[in-house]
Amino acid sequence: METHSERTSLAKHVFLIGMPGAGKSYWAKQLSAYCKIPYVDLDAKITHAYGKTINELFTDSGEEVFRKIEQKELQNLCFQSPLQIIACGGGTPIYEDNMVWMKRFGLVIFINPSKTSILQRIHAKTHRPKFLNKSILEIEQLYEELLIKRLPIYQQANLIINEEQLTLENLIQHIQPCINHH
Repeated sequence: METHSERTSLAKHVFLIGMPGAGKSYWAKQLSAYCKIPYVDLDAKITHAYGKTINELFTDSGEEVFRKIEQKELQNLCFQSPLQIIACGGGTPIYEDNMVWMKRFGLVIFINPSKTSILQRIHAKTHRPKFLNKSILEIEQLYEELLIKRLPIYQQANLIINEEQLTLENLIQHIQPCINHH
């Protein structure tokens, strides 16, 4: 059982989760700039630390090894202070107990734009490992499969922001308690 002092000593990060193409990195940058809080893109951190793109890590080592690397980097971020805004990969919350870690160390926000918005972004940028070299029909089918698998985990977030609520002002209002905590 956690004591009060353990709870208050934990960093209160803001974790943005959601499907590939949801805009997690975009919103992390916007929040960071407005609130003057550092942000970390978990995929970019992994790429920098391991000297390989996410696609290369997937191809060279497989998804299982990548997920273990991702988990290690996520856990390292959890212990860092001060507050950071962390854009997670689409699969980050799904693996092992990552969602438990994120909820323990901060506020987890599920960025949930419409399927149409996400598919437009995926079609525009094909750097996402699971969507590489796929036809439009295959991308849409894979999106549906991933959503069915991931949605129950994503819905465990502290907060769900749907597309119609997705504004910088709304996000700032929700993270204000974390900012005031520091």
